[in-house]
Amino acid sequence: MSERIEILCSANRAYGPLLAVMLKSLLAAKHPETRLRVHAIHHDLPVSLRAVIDSYFSLHTAEILWINESRGSLGERIDVPEGFFDLPGNGHYDRLLTPFLVEGARAIYLDCDLWIQGDLTDLWRYPLEDGILAAVTDQNIPTLASEPGFIDWETRNLLPNAPYFNSGVLLLPLDRWRENAFSKKVIAIALDFVDRFGGAPPLQDQYALNVAAYGSWQALPVEWNRFSAFVREDPSTDQIIHFAGGHKPFLNTRFAPASTKFFIRRAENATREAVTTGVK
Repeated sequence: MSERIEILCSANRAYGPLLAVMLKSLLAAKHPETRLRVHAIHHDLPVSLRAVIDSYFSLHTAEILWINESRGSLGERIDVPEGFFDLPGNGHYDRLLTPFLVEGARAIYLDCDLWIQGDLTDLWRYPLEDGILAAVTDQNIPTLASEPGFIDWETRNLLPNAPYFNSGVLLLPLDRWRENAFSKKVIAIALDFVDRFGGAPPLQDQYALNVAAYGSWQALPVEWNRFSAFVREDPSTDQIIHFAGGHKPFLNTRFAPASTKFFIRRAENATREAVTTGVK
């Protein structure tokens, strides 16, 4: 029997349909023998939408575990890191709960605004060196000094041309996160930013993760997190397409590059299917 791939994802009500799209594409792209277990943190998703998603999983060698993000519900399951519920818009930081919710040595984190086109086994087995995480360099913000990545790289004594990663797809060595209390470190960095600047960090957790992992993260091939705005083939041969930034299927896509509209239409159709199945 093949090893089981552990995945964590998260969505609120607004992004619920996109979560359904992402998970359906994940299941459609996997090989028949690939085993998946998805840990899905939800922020009050409708029961009807969760039932639709459950029906997808019933047809595959995969299971989904629903986790309510409320303070009381999470507190009954895990020892929530101190300061987590003080974070601004803490839904952005749900990925920091991965080492507490997922057992084992590694996990994959996936944003919900993704279109999965390839089986994730190769990503799951990707050789992790000594880094605290593996991710793809951000195609819109390639370096720390690129807008709107960092506003304080100089005061933090960080190199402005150091690479900056996107946190939408992460391969996580969970033992290292636990040994280094890495989630707590990221939370402390985010809260420190709020104290110093009086507002949320630019791109929320992505800022704090890049500070905490500075010099200790590993680059993944771009095929594992290709931004839709940079797709040049229909269909693309990339493994994961990311509707990053303004290229969301539920937003106005009139100005989206023509090469991305193929994927946007596919996601819109899948979203419509999920919504019209009885989501209330």
